Parts: sequence; C-alpha cells; structure tokens
Amino acid sequence: MDDEIKTEEILTIQVAVTALEEPDQFGVLLIRDIDLPPEQCLLRTPAGKLVQSDNYGLMRHLVLELEEHPVLHVRDRIIIKPRPLSSYLLYATEKDFGDSELKREDTDHILRHDPVLHPSAGPEWSAQLRYWGPLDEFLQSLGAELHPQVHYGKKEWDELVDAMTNR
Repeated sequence: MDDEIKTEEILTIQVAVTALEEPDQFGVLLIRDIDLPPEQCLLRTPAGKLVQSDNYGLMRHLVLELEEHPVLHVRDRIIIKPRPLSSYLLYATEKDFGDSELKREDTDHILRHDPVLHPSAGPEWSAQLRYWGPLDEFLQSLGAELHPQVHYGKKEWDELVDAMTNR
C-alpha cells in the first residue's frame, strides 16, 4: 500500500541533540531533511510524543546510548528496533505513561528500588558509573545529589525524594 508508513534505517551518526525555538528546550533530532524545521525531525516516543526536554544532559545521554547501535530502524520518527533497555525507553515510558503527580511515598518507594542507587557489587559497578553523569547533573539542577543509597543520610535522602517528587 502506498499510504503505509515504511520503516527506514537511520545511521546513529544522523542522530543529534538540537536546540529548539522554545527557550531552554532541547530535542533529539533525526538528521534527514535539512530543509525541514527541527521540530518536524525530532525523535518521538512510541505514543508519538516529541523527545525534548530542558535538560540538555539528559538529551545528550539519550543520543550517546543510541550511538551504541550503528543503525536504528525508525517508523514515523519512532524507534522500532533495536529496543534494548535504555534511557530512551525509560524516558519514553515516563513521557507516555508517567504519572505527573507522584505522591512522596511513591517516589520514596521507586527510589528505594532504583538500580542506579543500588549498584552491582564488583567490577560491574564501574560500568554503571558512566550512566551517573547526566543523572547527577539532573539531580543537581533540582537541588539534590546522587550517591549510592548506602551513603545517604536521612537529610540527603529526604532532599532526593523531595526533589524527584517535585520535579
């Protein structure tokens, strides 16, 4: 059928972070058609929402993880495959299904079970550290700090939970 949207292959070298016209907004750009405005070339979530944020570090982190795959299969600016567990999928899940009004006790529960705050023992931990940079920048912008949970005192834990609840 001619009206069917086909899957296309995008080289990950064609994926970049771009500044948007809205102040302090950045998006993940699929560089295909240079004549189109960036908003018409932004990556989208599976539900069709634009991948954009005021957090440049987060957008850059998404792009760096996507670059681990040489080719992305994309349909209507939505990644079809690969779909490994990644920041893009976590971001898309939050954007598509997230509850924008989390209760403090829900945030506390989520953070107590977050794998970033409970790193693996041994050499695997060093591999996990590379993912901390953008998370740390994001939390600092909210007035909190990122530590392995064993290093949180009550005050620091409360600051983290409050910052994430009120994001």
